[in-house]
Amino acid sequence: MLALTLPKLKGKGVKKFTLEVLKDNEPAIKAYRKAGFRIARELDCYELEFDSAGARRTTDITIELQPIGKSDLTAFVGSLDWQPSWENSFAAIRRIPHLLDQIWGRVESVKLLNVNASDRGMGAFLEKNGFQRYVSQYEMECAI
Repeated sequence: MLALTLPKLKGKGVKKFTLEVLKDNEPAIKAYRKAGFRIARELDCYELEFDSAGARRTTDITIELQPIGKSDLTAFVGSLDWQPSWENSFAAIRRIPHLLDQIWGRVESVKLLNVNASDRGMGAFLEKNGFQRYVSQYEMECAI
């Protein structure tokens, strides 16, 4: 499938193909490497479960969800320690319909997807405050 897809993408002017693969999916990793992909970085996903009030008390802090508008995202651009993965980029978030408005107040957990695994401080902070890592994956890239 990649042999058919990559030339078509190149013809449309795409310069780089990025994908994610679970770290324990060795057959897929092998196939992607054979197709020219390389591991760009390791990503971890975390989850924090909330009580019925929508808050989580941890040993040191209280975590509470607050709504934020898409227009407010630009305030965070200068604060990033690492670039979000493609589907968590600010551009991708701005394209999402107002789904959060529809589910607000019914959230039972928060998932943080694709935290850069090399940021050990962030991982330690999340785990100290009740987040559980539930999957690890590679972000792989192929120049086209």
